[in-house]
Order: sequence, then structure tokens, then C-alpha cells
Amino acid sequence: MKGPEREEGPILEGQYRLIEVLKGKPARSGKVHDLPFGPGNCSLGLMVGWDYVFMIKRATEFPRLRWVGMFSGSFPLGPYREAGQSEESELVEVRNILKAQTSVKQTP
Repeated sequence: MKGPEREEGPILEGQYRLIEVLKGKPARSGKVHDLPFGPGNCSLGLMVGWDYVFMIKRATEFPRLRWVGMFSGSFPLGPYREAGQSEESELVEVRNILKAQTSVKQTP
């Protein structure tokens, strides 16, 4: 998951597979960027196989990067399910909370 370098140090590059859109029109798959996890650096701590809610905003300093660190509003849901496994009740609850907070009309 190592990505491009910058003056201050390395950047992690993670690939995602879109499961659901709550707002906006993101690509079905793509890349996101974060700092390597470390004490006090506000990294999201990208982990292979975990579910995440990404709030992506292009960085003005590095326009090719799609930052998902803690201050982006992104957060991990954790390893809630295995491939092909049904969703746990906690994941359904998180989805309902997020849908209630979005300004985009949801279709049943």
C-alpha cells in the first residue's frame, strides 16, 4: 500500500471497491491516500479488508491525491464481514445513521 513520497515522508495509497454511495458521484473503484498510521498524526490507519466510510476531498497542496485521514471526516467500520457474508446489524445501523444525515434524497 505504499504510495508516492512527499517532503515530509511517505504516503499510503489504498485501493477501494465502492459498495454504496451516500453523496456525490465517486468512481466504482479507485485510490485513496493517507499517512502511515502513527501516534498523533491523524492517520485513518488503512487496513486491508476493512470497511470504511470515505469523505473524499482533493488536496489543494497535492491535487492528484484523495486524502481520507481523520480530519477528512472518514472513519473505519472495521472487519465487519467476510466476502459474500451478510451484513452485521451494527453495519446496518451505521448505514441508517449516515443516510439520515445526508442531504441527498434516498430512493427505496
